[in-house]
Order: sequence, then C-alpha cells, then structure tokens
Amino acid sequence: MRREEPFFGDQELVLVYIAKKLREAKQVESLFDDKDVDYLVEPDRYRGGVLFVRELLELSSTSARHRPKRHGVRWEQPALSPTNRWSNPKADPGRRSSPGTWCSTVGM
Repeated sequence: MRREEPFFGDQELVLVYIAKKLREAKQVESLFDDKDVDYLVEPDRYRGGVLFVRELLELSSTSARHRPKRHGVRWEQPALSPTNRWSNPKADPGRRSSPGTWCSTVGM
C-alpha cells in the first residue's frame, strides 16, 4: 500500500524504482498494491522532467524487485554503472538503459 513518510518512522528505506513516465510509475504501484507491499512515493526532478521514486523497507525490497520482472519489466545490469536497472523492452526493444533514462535504480 502507498504510505506517507511518517508511517515508516525512523526505519531505513531502500530505493527500489525510479520511473521516467507516470504510466510506468502507476504500473509498479499497482503491482505493489496487489501484493500488499508498503511503499513511499516521492516525486523528484531530473534534467528531463519529473521522476516518481518508489522506496520501501529493506525486508520487502527483495521480493518487490522480482515482481516487475514477472510482469514484463526486464532486469538489466548496465555496463557503466554498479547500480541495477530495470528497463521495459517493449517500449524500445533495441535500446539499453542509461542513467536517468528508463525505469529504475535499485539501492543495494
């Protein structure tokens, strides 16, 4: 369930997903809602516009990372970054993720 920051108190949250488009953000929210995962959404700016950031408790992050993969969002390890990224191959099958472009970064 989508929660506000006070719900999590002093608990450490893990960055799980950054969406470039609102449609992507809503898709991931829906997946988390379907599985009763508590998460925090924070809009953030980048050079191209606004990002919709998903953060949740570290205990929930492992299973949450696998949900988008099961629903057509592909897990990808970019060559130039130690940070994991998800990309949606249906959006542009020949294109690889780049920082600040596709869907997500996952804090480990």
